Amino acid sequence: MVAIKINAQFINAQFINAQFINAQFINAQFINAQFINAQFVNVQFINAQFVNVQFIDVLFRQLRGIISTERREKRKDK
Repeated sequence: MVAIKINAQFINAQFINAQFINAQFINAQFINAQFINAQFVNVQFINAQFVNVQFIDVLFRQLRGIISTERREKRKDK
């Protein structure tokens, strides 16, 4: 009887440990997934900002080009 009780306690301890280790492992994976997602979202956000800056720069360059072309044409007309 004593041997069975000790075995039952040992098996329960192993089972609880296994559950605890699994819970820690799942939490670690979940935290890592959140962290990776956060980094990915930030990278996408930074990239989006960078693309927007480049796009605005292109628009300004085009606008400058149009203005300078108009100025050149006005000079020719005089």
